[in-house]
Amino acid sequence: MRRDPEWLIVHAVVLASFFVGVVLTIPPPAFHRFSVAFPFVTILLVLPLDWLMSQEHWGAFRHVVLALALGAFIAGNLLSFRAATRGESDYEDLRLARLG
Repeated sequence: MRRDPEWLIVHAVVLASFFVGVVLTIPPPAFHRFSVAFPFVTILLVLPLDWLMSQEHWGAFRHVVLALALGAFIAGNLLSFRAATRGESDYEDLRLARLG
């Protein structure tokens, strides 16, 4: 962070947004207030992948590791989505859309 002070800004935005938008709010946490930090969180999530792609001495192995990492990230998100929507069988929004 001493060489690139913009990383301090990225970390500060994420921490301040989390603290003000989630920690200081009355339960349940207001995650929509944290949405200001989503672009900065994305920057932080991509850093390990960027580091991986900069390792030229790994050759083609880095592409395999990158594909596996992205696959694990996608699979984790799909499993979380399925777990969150498992109990939903009546899709009111779809019924309302068919009326229009």
